[in-house]
Amino acid sequence: MNDKSIILEAALDEDYLKIDIHQPDEVIWDYDFSLVPMDKVNKICTDMNETINRIGKINLPGPQLKDGLIQSGRLLCELLIQPKIEKKLRVTDADTIIAIIDDKLIHIPWELIYFDQEFLCRRFCMGRKVKTRQKLPDIKKKKSSDTHTIWIIADPSDELKNAESEGISICQYIDNVIPQIEPVLSCRVTLEDIQNDIRQYDIIHFAGHVDYFKDDFLKNGWRLTEGRLTISDINQMAGTVEMPSFIFANACQSALTNVSIDCNNAYPNISGTANAFLTAGVNHYIGTLWEIDDNQSRYFAICFYKYLFSGLTIGESIRLSRIDFDEEFGDCSIGWASYLLYGDPKETYIDASKSQSVIRGISDSASTSSKPKNMRQNINKYALFIPVIIVLLFVMYFIFNQSSDTVVIPAQVLETLEKLAISQQKEIEHLLDRIEHKMSKHFPKQSSTIDNWTSTPLTLVVDFVFSVNQLNLIKENMILSTIQEAIIMKTRFKCLERKGFSQLLKELDLSLTHPLHKLKRQPEIMAPNYFLFVTIEKINANLFIYLRLSQMNRSVYDAWYETIRYEKSIGIQKNQLTHRLINNLHQIETDMICSLQGKIIHIKAQDIVINIGNDEGVFPGQIFRVVDTDTLLEIEIVQKSKSIAKIFRNDHGVKIDQKVVAEQQNKRKER
Repeated sequence: MNDKSIILEAALDEDYLKIDIHQPDEVIWDYDFSLVPMDKVNKICTDMNETINRIGKINLPGPQLKDGLIQSGRLLCELLIQPKIEKKLRVTDADTIIAIIDDKLIHIPWELIYFDQEFLCRRFCMGRKVKTRQKLPDIKKKKSSDTHTIWIIADPSDELKNAESEGISICQYIDNVIPQIEPVLSCRVTLEDIQNDIRQYDIIHFAGHVDYFKDDFLKNGWRLTEGRLTISDINQMAGTVEMPSFIFANACQSALTNVSIDCNNAYPNISGTANAFLTAGVNHYIGTLWEIDDNQSRYFAICFYKYLFSGLTIGESIRLSRIDFDEEFGDCSIGWASYLLYGDPKETYIDASKSQSVIRGISDSASTSSKPKNMRQNINKYALFIPVIIVLLFVMYFIFNQSSDTVVIPAQVLETLEKLAISQQKEIEHLLDRIEHKMSKHFPKQSSTIDNWTSTPLTLVVDFVFSVNQLNLIKENMILSTIQEAIIMKTRFKCLERKGFSQLLKELDLSLTHPLHKLKRQPEIMAPNYFLFVTIEKINANLFIYLRLSQMNRSVYDAWYETIRYEKSIGIQKNQLTHRLINNLHQIETDMICSLQGKIIHIKAQDIVINIGNDEGVFPGQIFRVVDTDTLLEIEIVQKSKSIAKIFRNDHGVKIDQKVVAEQQNKRKER
């Protein structure tokens, strides 16, 4: 594989900066040796952090923040990057910079050097490696594997509700979309918990407070439920336990490092949580330089994991997340610039060829159909007309793009994509009918006790059927991740399974047809309320994405297609891709809430417990009527799968097992 990376190496010898750029495979290279006013460089770095933290608190308009950041980045470029280095950066075709930095220079935000009208960290994937004079402990590195465990520590000090929401969102996203990652979410964590359990995890995501003491760095650390995890604690663990491979400390100033030089200007004392974790054996560390809004940090983290777990490198994942962040918040925030990556930016945590087993290609029969053969025959027959047709198509394409941003899908392509989606739906519905019939024979008693009255949670299967013109796996994964993330984050729908749903049904059907042993209990399978079938075709620079939203055994709810640009990031185009889908799902949610049904399962004093809750869409204040009476109940407390109500009007007495139904005048509260 072609390595499109370059190495930027910088070291400080008194006030002389040695800096060079070279290819990873070069055996010998030269470097620039120049006198640099380090006091001026240090002042720029200090002023940048302090100014951004100060004016961010008083809500200075975003453009002024960005202008100030650009100005600081230009000054750093003038002081640190010599003309010969600038020339190499300008002409390189590399997409990744590995910055190997002397430990006296790690406080400099190299990523924010503003060069050629762009910040380095947005033009290149960037990661830092540090040359240090520190005495490093003997450490054990974790062995790589195809599966990973991630410990999500969210708001352990119970002070940042957005941090808790961030942890839940990341956990739900990974659990629904990424089969190779096993997430564990904790909101109450003590120092003892971390000391005992940290070795069990490959990745740790921390969303919470980092205490920062400018005059006593060894006390800096993560604020926990009880006490904090300090730099001293991390240093004590170094060499005694295997550290996670990757830590993402999504907290204010979690990458800030203090460098103090001794009287001989030789051996710097480095203090910071990033340095402590890296010297203890962590391979990758992401943190922030300054304070950042909780909601914005949550957005950045979800974008990052979406890219990382689709098979992209860690450097590309953070670069694209910066761009997505800027697209989302614009000049209102420069939070994207706060993030630093320590470690090799070229490494991946998910193999793109193995990620997203939910993605399904078309069947072998479809991929070996007669269409390619017929197409070749037609090409041979009309070969003389091909050059003329190509020219005409090019001219039409050019004229069309000049006059409109809308690209219309060819009718024949749309028909093919629609047929693929309909065929897949019929296959799944047929399998579900067969399985239901077989289970009723195997388990007649259990089948007879099924509750056909109570509303079930809103469930959705996203099934991908890709046409003959296959995309690369990373692009496919990103489309899946973007659609499923939008469903998880913006709706009440539960995405069923992380594997191809039709394949699961085939396996279950086979096990019921030819059981190796007598089944003792009915297999658990939740039939979806809705299907979303997605078929894709790439034509030139466009991706035509056909979406078909259907109810189980009913007519199609809606069918449409979206057009996005192939060369653009899927994340940048996510609103265009998912807007109509989310509107449809919100309408379904609204309709369902007005027709919710349940049963009374418990009565204690004035509390009436109903067997439906948040999963089904119940909300506080909702009114239910007891069937065959005019008694009305008002929901007061909503739990995951049940609710507690009180008599609202017309108390004629209620009994266990009585049916209830939502009143039609209910209107859903604002999200």
